Amino acid sequence: MTLGHSEVPWQRQFGPDSLLLTYENHASESESEAPSAAPPLRSGAQNHTLAGGVGAGVGAAAQRERPAAEQGGWRNSWRRVEAQLEVHAEVTEQRLQAVEQLGLEREAALQRKLTQEQHETNRVLAACKRQIQEIRREQQRAEHSNRVWIEFHQKRAYDNWMRVCSLERTLEEERRETGRLRQLVGVSVKLIEFQFSRGSPTCSDPDTDDSASHPHLNNGSPSGLATPLNNLRPDVSTSLIGRPIYALQ
Repeated sequence: MTLGHSEVPWQRQFGPDSLLLTYENHASESESEAPSAAPPLRSGAQNHTLAGGVGAGVGAAAQRERPAAEQGGWRNSWRRVEAQLEVHAEVTEQRLQAVEQLGLEREAALQRKLTQEQHETNRVLAACKRQIQEIRREQQRAEHSNRVWIEFHQKRAYDNWMRVCSLERTLEEERRETGRLRQLVGVSVKLIEFQFSRGSPTCSDPDTDDSASHPHLNNGSPSGLATPLNNLRPDVSTSLIGRPIYALQ
């Protein structure tokens, strides 16, 4: 009994990957069951001896035809398996090519993306460098401006300090001058009072004599003064800075 296309048990039990191994095992079993090589020719006596076994040889030939039919079925099965393997190999190769193509496309896309990111990073880096340079220039300009401003204020403060020192010296000199003027005014007032006290009338008619002998005296002013005491005191009692003498003392 030969095995048909649907009667191959190893096709149902195993997948395409183990078909070759299973076929080799069955082929080795078939070879072990097959008859050995034909015996060599023998002599006539031996042929007569074997004549009785012709009937048995016919039965053996029938038995040999059966493995040959089985071997034909195995060959057909192997061809189908080989065709399936070829189809599977072609599909696998196509899938491999598709995967390789997809990998190449993805690699190219990643390379483009990486290049774009590198360009973007370089652009951002260049912009940051320009901003840093601008900030440094602004900082240098600000430092220079602040330095000039500080030097200006230092010079101005020094000038103000020198002016204040000069004003303090001038004020001190004016104070000393005011003190001397106070002393002079005090001495002048005392001298005038002393002269006024000595110029009181003691004779019956001294004014006429003094007026006659001293024509520069007016209204008989005492002690030889050119002006009366009442007219002199307001001028003498006022200092050079416009304040009364008693206010300065």
